[in-house]
Amino acid sequence: MLKPIGKMKRTGKGIAIGLVLVLGAAPGAAAQTVSSIGADGAWTAYTFTEDKGKVCYVLAYPSHSEGKYTRRGEMYAIITHRPGQGSYGTVSVAAGYPYTPGATVQVTIEERTFTLTGEDETAWAQDGDSKDLVAAMKNGHEMTVTGVSRRGTKTVDTFSLAGFTAAHALIDKACARGGAPTTPRAPATPRQKR
Repeated sequence: MLKPIGKMKRTGKGIAIGLVLVLGAAPGAAAQTVSSIGADGAWTAYTFTEDKGKVCYVLAYPSHSEGKYTRRGEMYAIITHRPGQGSYGTVSVAAGYPYTPGATVQVTIEERTFTLTGEDETAWAQDGDSKDLVAAMKNGHEMTVTGVSRRGTKTVDTFSLAGFTAAHALIDKACARGGAPTTPRAPATPRQKR
């Protein structure tokens, strides 16, 4: 299981991540450096390598958050590919607080609602739901995530889906199915010709 450590930061130029992931809690687990492979809109694509191979993910912070909380950690949505484990498009959110035990978290995109399972500070889509949720994200404009903290505080976080499709395409290419992962190329600028 991967656990984020360190502080994630947002800058005026967009998302800049100072994120190091640790592989499990097993003795000898090594820290991995995360590299950005591109960004579009609110979403940034990243890669790193773990024992079972390359991992690719897209991440975004909410554009707006509501709730009567006095303190809260970082909140973000993340979609992960782990080809070495045969896992693609796993959707999860980090709440920045512990959820109520046995919590369900509602994700709404346009008029569709999905239910995520919450435990500790993370909620994730069940295997069969991730594919439909990712498809809705690609076709939607905005996503809201509604959860309740262990203290009973309801939160509503709104994400822009602008740039999601392009950022997701970067991780699809970097962690390709059925073959060797490829390194995505930056899009050509008007002055470059390929």
